Amino acid sequence: MGLGLRLKPISLLFAAMLIFTCTTSWWVRHMDIDSTAPSFNDSPNNRRSSSGMNPSLASKVVVLFSGPSQSTTLISDAMIAGLNVTFPYELLVDKCPAEFLNPMCNRRPGLLQECFGSGNAQHYETIWRTCSEGDLRTSLSFLDRSMKAKNGNSGGFAKENFNGKLLLDLHKRGYLVFVAHRLPQHTFPSTFYVVKWYRHMLSSLFQAPNEDLRALPFGNELMQMRSYIKSQQTKPNTVFANGNSVMICVSHYIHFWYLLSVALENDIPHFKIEDLLLA
Repeated sequence: MGLGLRLKPISLLFAAMLIFTCTTSWWVRHMDIDSTAPSFNDSPNNRRSSSGMNPSLASKVVVLFSGPSQSTTLISDAMIAGLNVTFPYELLVDKCPAEFLNPMCNRRPGLLQECFGSGNAQHYETIWRTCSEGDLRTSLSFLDRSMKAKNGNSGGFAKENFNGKLLLDLHKRGYLVFVAHRLPQHTFPSTFYVVKWYRHMLSSLFQAPNEDLRALPFGNELMQMRSYIKSQQTKPNTVFANGNSVMICVSHYIHFWYLLSVALENDIPHFKIEDLLLA
């Protein structure tokens, strides 16, 4: 497949399709992860990790960015099997999917919640602010140590429902990041948890200070969308004044607009789940 990964025999056709989709896109065109010092940029200055991590290990850890109710549990199981890596399930809270970076699922939330934590209502505000360099180093060092304990220098896999700033941060540090999403009509209607997540995500955007948003990629555009939505909510007979169901779809749009804008600008792999399942 061009990446030098050993795939164990599995019966999931879905896994094979997923690995093919990812490996024939950005990763194959730009890097060989079997390199002794792989990097997303061939500049010697960028081969040295600014966070003090081992770049050859970071460049083999795959991280999926998505949102709730996007079939990412299916994708995660396929990636873990297809990439032939061992996931540290013992670090997860019982019944959690492979969301290592989610403090609600990880048994050591204190190492993650300053930068991640979008699954917990008290941490929704972290979606719209910049994580400090020290806190991000702590979280990613924990990720690297945990994956290395299971797989040596062969990499690993993690996923989280989070923002474009962290997508860009991990991309610059050499992680193999990608974005997966479903269309709104295939996301909703959904469970109470999913609806709550999108509702709080939008509410936290409305409350986010301007200086926090300006520090994010596409921060000015986020502020423009926020202003427009707020202005339309006060007008009668607009779609934005028609209740929670419309606003939840708006939240879904903003979340994935943000992720995909960062992905497109930085040549990060992304795909619709529908395209993969119907291929």
